Amino acid sequence: MVWVTKVFTWTLAYLSHIVQAFTHSAAFAEVATWQVDLINAGPAFSPAATYGQYTVCTYTGYAAVTVAASGPVYASPMSIAALVLAEFLSIAGSPYVPDTAIGYVVSDGAGNLVGGEMFATPQPFDIPGRFLSLSVLLPLSGFVTP
Repeated sequence: MVWVTKVFTWTLAYLSHIVQAFTHSAAFAEVATWQVDLINAGPAFSPAATYGQYTVCTYTGYAAVTVAASGPVYASPMSIAALVLAEFLSIAGSPYVPDTAIGYVVSDGAGNLVGGEMFATPQPFDIPGRFLSLSVLLPLSGFVTP
């Protein structure tokens, strides 16, 4: 399965950190390495959400993905975004532990939630070999390219 961002919700605390980084020269490296986790439980995303509100998947072979976001990319002629690519795969095991992902979270790897998104339909990891390829477009609202 391939998923491309539909509606990513930023947390307010992290968005202010990103705004500060972008307003101080090329400080994008400060905010460009993130951890992506699939989740199987948690509330709808809101700007006040926290990492602890979500339960990370535990299917056989699951591992969080630590990625470097791309530098700013054009999301439209008047806005920019960061692009994060993450791949998830279930593997054979005895016993195989299934799970179902309902969305994903992006964090700084230290338990601070950057934001996330719920999938339109749950993504099952019910047999070995199931995969999910995420293309997460993190919109940087309010930024206009020079």
